[in-house]
Amino acid sequence: MDVLLRLDLQGGHRWEFVCDENDPMVFGLVSALPGSTLNNSLPPDGLIQIEARDGRRLFLSRPSLVALTINRIPSRVPADAGSFLTATPFVIRRDVFEHSAIEHLLVAPVAPSSTGLAPLQDVAVDALDADAADRLVRLLSDARTYLTPERNIETHLDFAVHRLTGTAPFRLPLRRASPSLLDFILSLSPADAPSSGLVVALPDRWIGAAAAVEAPARSLILGFNTALVFPAAKERDVLDVHFAGNAAAPLLISGSLCEGSAVGSR
Repeated sequence: MDVLLRLDLQGGHRWEFVCDENDPMVFGLVSALPGSTLNNSLPPDGLIQIEARDGRRLFLSRPSLVALTINRIPSRVPADAGSFLTATPFVIRRDVFEHSAIEHLLVAPVAPSSTGLAPLQDVAVDALDADAADRLVRLLSDARTYLTPERNIETHLDFAVHRLTGTAPFRLPLRRASPSLLDFILSLSPADAPSSGLVVALPDRWIGAAAAVEAPARSLILGFNTALVFPAAKERDVLDVHFAGNAAAPLLISGSLCEGSAVGSR
């Protein structure tokens, strides 16, 4: 059975990936936890190397590992004999923007959403200051090295900024104006009332299925100033979103890293 591993590291950093529950790497990480006596042969300051299925590699010292969370992913039943279900890889990044950029977005003028969704209001994308825009570009560029095959092509961002008017569940559209490499959603809220959790349902993918088959989704919680980035999929054009607990309705930035040199925004 597949499991989702989350490594909490010193300095507040976090790394997440999927592997088989019987992968020797799982035992190795548990053995490396502070205070573990499972493998006393490990040096206290030894180097740990991890390689995820999508080719990402992480090198860390044993003292930098703070905690390990293991969540089982529900069993996968093939849609037919020639298909299989694969976990959608993703990158989660915290502390994306400076607080000043978020406060600036909170006071920006709003208009009824072009998506037609009642809970959303549109915020002009030019309300995003230059530093925040650069941080968004760097985030997508960095995520691309982990999530997509290396190709020397021009890209541009196609994104929208929304303010939510309530905390009811909704479906966030992921419409794109050109071929997309990555999709992303960034959760923001006032610094004095951070969201307790925006829950995004990220569907996994059937490979080789003869017909469209609904895939199970993993619930990923995005806290204050946190982004989720994942490979764009042709079969998916919405994300199911809801709130965990009594969350403050946040701002959302969502969109895609697209192929081509044209600059666009939704």
